[in-house]
Amino acid sequence: MELKLGESKTFKLPFWLKAVDMIHEGNGLRLERQKRGIACLNVNNGSRRIAYAAIPLGLVKDLNEVGFTVKAQSKTRMLFSVGAVKFVIDYAAKKVATNLIGLRVIGSQEWGENVQIPWRSEYQPLFGLPLPPAEMDKNTAKLFWQWFNVNEADISRMLNGSKKEVKSINHQIDLWLCPVFPYVKGSLIDFEVICKGCDNTFIFHHGGHEQLAADAQEFAAAMPENMAKRWHYIVEE
Repeated sequence: MELKLGESKTFKLPFWLKAVDMIHEGNGLRLERQKRGIACLNVNNGSRRIAYAAIPLGLVKDLNEVGFTVKAQSKTRMLFSVGAVKFVIDYAAKKVATNLIGLRVIGSQEWGENVQIPWRSEYQPLFGLPLPPAEMDKNTAKLFWQWFNVNEADISRMLNGSKKEVKSINHQIDLWLCPVFPYVKGSLIDFEVICKGCDNTFIFHHGGHEQLAADAQEFAAAMPENMAKRWHYIVEE
């Protein structure tokens, strides 16, 4: 099971499966049925050949009633829960935390025996963060156009300035656009701003992404009327 950043999945371990593997950015978790029907969560490097830590959970048949949930919370952190029991696996720190007092996390030679750290209050909200909506954030889109409209003169000047200024203003634009389209990776959003003489143009490259192509048109409609008189807006693949 390959997880994307921010993605969360809930599943069960049916009797015909011995294990379920979950991988994100080369970090892995393996939920495995062991002897006597005990479920064990193994932390690994995504290949299962190297085990970092092991966590006995209890009987699979009992835990299947509530289901297992895993979430790729960041590039180096996986969240795992079964019912009210929660785990934070931090691959960068080589540590595991659980909110169940007395549950033992068994370390390996790779991470060392002392892999378990106390549960912290700030962990709890991580499990409740919603997934990015599969649509454009219209409020943020309006804020972007308001920002651009107010700062249009400075933005135009920077686009015609030094390489450092061009890089700086494009970076600012990218920071705005990522939350406008939260369902796609920032690297997929290709938004050109051309401002040379009378040529004021926005070119939105959607890369063949159907939802992004549709939202790009709606994004254009949010442009202030006074800007629409001076700027062209082009959507293309």
